[in-house]
Amino acid sequence: MKNVLAIITLSILIVQQCWGQIGIENSRSISLNSKQGFYINDHFAAVYQSEVPDRRKIDALLREDSLDMGSKTYRFATATKINVDFVASAHWVTRGALTYGRLLIVAPDAKSLSLNFSAFAIPDFGELTIYNASGTIAGPITSKENNDSKTWASPVFNGDSIWIEAKLLTKQKGALKLGISALAYGYRDFDLSKVGGFGASGSCLASNNVVCFGNVWEVERNAVCLLLDANGERFCSGSMINNSCNNNVPYILSANHCLPGAGPVSQWRFMFQYWSPVCNPSQDDPNYIQFYGSTLRANADPSDFVLLQLNQMPDPNSGITYLGWDRTVNAASSGATIHHPKCDVMKISTFNSAPQRQDNYLFVNGKKPAGSLHWIVSWNNGVTEDGSSGAPLLNQSKKIVGQLSGGPSYCNAPAGLMKDAFGRFDNSWTGLGTNATRLSNWLDPSNFGNTTTPSINLSHIAGSGFVCTTSSYSVANLQPGTSVVSWSSSNNSILTINAAGTASRVGSANGQVTITATLNNGCGNFTRAKTVHVGKPLVGSINVDSDVCTGEGQDVVANLTGATSASWAITSGNAFNATLMDNGNGIAYFNSFVQDCYGLQISVSNACGSVIDGTTICVNSCFGGLIAYPNPAKDMVTFDFSNFNDSDLPDQIQVFEEKSAELKLSTDITANSLIGRKVQIDTHNLPRGTYYFHVIKIDSTRQKVEKMRVVLE
Repeated sequence: MKNVLAIITLSILIVQQCWGQIGIENSRSISLNSKQGFYINDHFAAVYQSEVPDRRKIDALLREDSLDMGSKTYRFATATKINVDFVASAHWVTRGALTYGRLLIVAPDAKSLSLNFSAFAIPDFGELTIYNASGTIAGPITSKENNDSKTWASPVFNGDSIWIEAKLLTKQKGALKLGISALAYGYRDFDLSKVGGFGASGSCLASNNVVCFGNVWEVERNAVCLLLDANGERFCSGSMINNSCNNNVPYILSANHCLPGAGPVSQWRFMFQYWSPVCNPSQDDPNYIQFYGSTLRANADPSDFVLLQLNQMPDPNSGITYLGWDRTVNAASSGATIHHPKCDVMKISTFNSAPQRQDNYLFVNGKKPAGSLHWIVSWNNGVTEDGSSGAPLLNQSKKIVGQLSGGPSYCNAPAGLMKDAFGRFDNSWTGLGTNATRLSNWLDPSNFGNTTTPSINLSHIAGSGFVCTTSSYSVANLQPGTSVVSWSSSNNSILTINAAGTASRVGSANGQVTITATLNNGCGNFTRAKTVHVGKPLVGSINVDSDVCTGEGQDVVANLTGATSASWAITSGNAFNATLMDNGNGIAYFNSFVQDCYGLQISVSNACGSVIDGTTICVNSCFGGLIAYPNPAKDMVTFDFSNFNDSDLPDQIQVFEEKSAELKLSTDITANSLIGRKVQIDTHNLPRGTYYFHVIKIDSTRQKVEKMRVVLE
């Protein structure tokens, strides 16, 4: 099952390990002038329009792309330098404890867009969401994505517009650092959500969706990924690969020829689980998982391999797997490659005859693939295309024996061209004789001498996320030869855990604790950790503006730990005069047009019990010297602003009928409408009854509203 991260609100600390990955999913479409923000309504986006490459440059790139160079990388975009400080450029709205920023970036006529961040730091409890007009959403992007390089890169979105939205604790706005230094302008059809990349592969691959093969290749497909270079310009394929220690080091195997011109691998992106949910016809499924950043471990040209290590560990619930390998010289009797031709949904191409072991091979069209040491594969079902470079060659046992270097195959090609070349894994094993040019010391660090390894799942600690009294834990997906050496707790005053993995709460202690299993498999000790909550939930600080103006709505945020449910209620003051919208996760929206002090209470619970906490909000007049008369009135209501400075004068008065809440009149307050610092509202045409006069002042970040009840006789 595919796991896509849901949007997690910032107020609750979810009880889970801090794995670094973001989910991409599809939602509603959005218009460019929409004031409907992702987080709040009535939030227009500030707009930044980027310069775009001229037509001559794009034509030159397309001409280069049309040349058959023998490799199968896929270039679809060109980088454009920009300089955008999100904090300075976005339109910000502050609602009490929370602050929201929204920025729209437009690059006219682009077929796709992605962004590179040269400054990147998200404060705790903050989050970003990035989305496009067709409703593809990436997020939540949280502090888990922070890294030592302080850089980051977005997923690729179709179309020429991207919205970025931020939600932060107001007091932490200054800690947000988002500097956008480059934009990858898509000039070729590409889209990981609707059109272009999806469905762009050849017609002979229409029935080769990975799901067409049922569960036969489920383990293998969960290890295959798309690699996007640092500039956001070019794609290859690759796969997560196991090592002889079976300890889930996140190594990625791909093709060495994907490196030149691709920028630092510390800024590459890796996308897993992009496949059609049905066999035929293909259906797009933009729910995939992206990782950012890696480290180069080894590479060499002769067998055209590169080994990278992701900077982040996959979440154990992601379903991502690690492929086994076979470093013998034996030719496979049959097998497959799993790849992303032209960035389309994941495909399988199969062969049923033994590949040829060849050095310095030339195809019949005179083209030579990257490198010189290859398996030459003849396809019986499917082909490879641009974007397939680096895809794993899997033998009859579904183990890696190479990675795609290139070749002439294409749909409906003559028989002599239905072939491709894969760099040989056994040659990559020894490489050029150094740690930086061979696989052996990375994939067999303890010199076990393995000639093969199995494909495996992620090992992780299994057990409840809560400990009320006692709870038992074990290590799931523990590989043969691996044993649990010990268990430990990060805070023995709250939770203890014995050698059998049984955790016990200490008295009535409450709090978050990390339990750690130390494992050994002959490669030395390594650990698996799980964060659990012990006892009742905790309510940390409640972030609120306790003294606000009438009509000045605000978000109230309780920082919760270990909560599974939370609800707010008004417990003092006249609740009839206030609005409280509770979203059930520690955040509530509060507003009142009536001066009073209101007590707010939050009830928080989990499997171990519940706790109650609260705060007080006092609502005062925004316009202390406001005078309106007469009341009751007949044909005219006068507002006297004699006590107001010019800077404090309201901008508008709106009149609403009490029963229907319908807007009946609206008057702008200008220098011309003020007569002796007074404004008269003509009410003689209004039906007799009760009305609310809203006196409104708007500044750059907030709207002040004073509501006065007037009876017309």
